[in-house]
Amino acid sequence: MFNRSPITVSSELASEPSAQESYRRSHLGRGDDYDTSLASSPFDDYLSRAEALYLGRLLGTVLPARIGRYLDFACGTGRITSQLESRSDESFGVDISPSMLRAARARCRFTEFVHADLTDFTLETHELSGFDVVTAFRFFGNAEPALRRDSLTAINRALRNGGHLILDNHRNPHALAQWAHRLTGGRSQLTLSYFELRRLLQQAGFRIRWQRPIGFWLYRTGLYQNLSTANPAAWPESGFGHPWFAPLAPDVIIAAQKTHDA
Repeated sequence: MFNRSPITVSSELASEPSAQESYRRSHLGRGDDYDTSLASSPFDDYLSRAEALYLGRLLGTVLPARIGRYLDFACGTGRITSQLESRSDESFGVDISPSMLRAARARCRFTEFVHADLTDFTLETHELSGFDVVTAFRFFGNAEPALRRDSLTAINRALRNGGHLILDNHRNPHALAQWAHRLTGGRSQLTLSYFELRRLLQQAGFRIRWQRPIGFWLYRTGLYQNLSTANPAAWPESGFGHPWFAPLAPDVIIAAQKTHDA
C-alpha cells in the first residue's frame, strides 16, 4: 500500500498572490464544496457519469486493463483518481490546492498525493516522471492558453515514451447548444474548440489514438435540466459515439499517445 502522507514539493503558490490571475489559482479553497457543486448541476453531473463510463471502457482497449505507473494531473478531489487507482500498480495525484488534496486523500486509499505545480519547470520532481498513463479532467477547457501549453509540456515530460494522456474538454465553444445560444444573441466565454485541442496535442508531442464525444445530442440548453435521470449508456448518448461528432459535442474524452518529447 502506498504512503498516503502529504508530500509537498512547493507550497508557495497557495500563499503568494500572482500579478495576473490564472486558472491554476481558482480552486485553492474549493475542496470542501467542489463535489457538492458538481453534483448539483444536472449537466455537470451527467458529464461526470458519462466520463466515468467511457473511461472504464477505455481500459482494455487502447490501454491495458492494468496500468503500471499512473498520475492524475490537477487531480482535485480525486474523482478520476479513485476510478483508476485500484487498476494501477503505482498511483499518484498532483494538485496545487491543499483543500482539494485533503478531499482526495479522504476518498482514495492507494494513491500518493503530491502538492506541487508541475508547470514550474525549476522544481525537482523526479518522483513524478516515467508514467504509463496520465489523466487530466476538467482542466484544459478552463485553463488559459499559456497554462494549457505549459501543462501539456509538463505532462509530456512526466510520461514515458509511448505513454498515454487521457483528457477531456467539457467546454467546447462549437457545441450545438453553444451555436444555438450565439444565434439567439448570447455570448460564450468558452475558448477551447475540438480542433484547437487537437492542434495543441500535436504540438506537444501527442498523437490521438481514441476519442469519445459526449452530449452531441444536446442541441439546446433547455435539455440540460433533464439530465439528472438520463443514462449515458442508453439512447441518445449511445447513438452518437462516433468520433465524427466530437467537433460539435460539449464534451469529449481523448486518449493521446506520447510520440516524442515536447
